[in-house]
Amino acid sequence: MPLRSKFAEEIKKQLLSTTIKSECCKNSFICGTEIFSGSRKNIFSSEISAYVENLKSKKQRFSFDEDSTKGYIIAEKDGDLYPAPGAMVCEKCISALIRGVFLVAGRASKTNENLHVEMVMPNEEATKTLTQYLTKEGLAPKFTVRRGEALIYYKKTNTVEEFLAYIGAKNAFFEIMNDSIVKSIRCSANRQKNCDTTNVKRSIEAAAVQVNAINAIMKNEGDLLVLSPALRETAKIRIENPIESLEEITALHIGRITKSGVNHRLYKIVQYALKKGYIGNTGKNKTLKFL
Repeated sequence: MPLRSKFAEEIKKQLLSTTIKSECCKNSFICGTEIFSGSRKNIFSSEISAYVENLKSKKQRFSFDEDSTKGYIIAEKDGDLYPAPGAMVCEKCISALIRGVFLVAGRASKTNENLHVEMVMPNEEATKTLTQYLTKEGLAPKFTVRRGEALIYYKKTNTVEEFLAYIGAKNAFFEIMNDSIVKSIRCSANRQKNCDTTNVKRSIEAAAVQVNAINAIMKNEGDLLVLSPALRETAKIRIENPIESLEEITALHIGRITKSGVNHRLYKIVQYALKKGYIGNTGKNKTLKFL
């Protein structure tokens, strides 16, 4: 699956146009870009660098203290940098952090069949901390290793939608929602079309059996007097209208009668022909009715 895509580029362009106001969220965003910037090549590297420089202030410093609520909120273990657990200051800090991570380490693809969003992890501690943060926000990701890269990812449409909305990629979120709505409408229309086609086919088959039964009775009995007046009325209408629908056959009857009533009459005619041996007992002839 091609993971460098126009879809991913549009997401990142929107994220780079997002304004971050609070200092703590700026720090969290920069933390994400600093730790994950080496995870993969990025065609937006220069734009991201410029964006980050605009966010920085002279007072900001790197901090490797896990309890820090200032600086870049970066922790260190065995030489690996990762977001300091629990160091987020406001409720929007985690979202800002993940936004920074996706900008430098994220991939995304969208086709008619598949939807995929993933982020490349630089080390075990970063993976663990990011997974904890996302799970806390109700966005627990999946984990895998592909071609030597550790990845956390989302594939289900609803989780991808929620993730994109969470990091502020609302255009992509609405694009997926619209695609889902269109796909749902098309599937529903196709199901209805297939159902209608099946019903028409079965109705035609039923009409053919009924006409065959009526013709067989007339051939063997000489007429339809063997049938009751009600059955004769329905048989005459059916033989004169061999391909019409049950609704049309019902409308041609004199007096009040329902489709179910007409259907039952036709069924009884077929059963009579079967009982007399005028038509073969194929199973289908025995049970086939209009829908």
